[in-house]
Amino acid sequence: MAETGLASAIITFVTLAASIGKRTHQFIQLAGELPADLQSCKDIVEVLARSSQRLHNRLPKSLSNGAIQFGPPTAYEIDLKLLYEQCSETTESLLRLFNDICAPRSSLLKALRSVRSEGKLQRIRNDLQQRTLAILSVLEENSHITTNEIQ
Repeated sequence: MAETGLASAIITFVTLAASIGKRTHQFIQLAGELPADLQSCKDIVEVLARSSQRLHNRLPKSLSNGAIQFGPPTAYEIDLKLLYEQCSETTESLLRLFNDICAPRSSLLKALRSVRSEGKLQRIRNDLQQRTLAILSVLEENSHITTNEIQ
């Protein structure tokens, strides 16, 4: 009997996405508005969070957090769990980036310029987009859910 971690991975990701929302609000209070590149990352995280929440709501009880599954996890469950773990890692990177930018020890604009010059923001944005497409692809293959229905 193996426990599936899919529901747990989804919940972790949604929690991280909520943290991004809070950090974004703090950034806006400090700077007045969110730069376009940060806004783009935030938008992608929000789409992923909505998709994740809908997927979580559709999971059968047998996949809910802490449930015991009889037999090994399916390839679908393994794929989705891996994708959500990767989403969580990327979202954690974005959250760390927000924390660095908003740190009281440095000016907001100087920190943002530094992050942009290192390409961190673009890499995170690209990773988030790839994860979004991968999750939507797995969902469509296995449950015939359309992209519009998820968004």
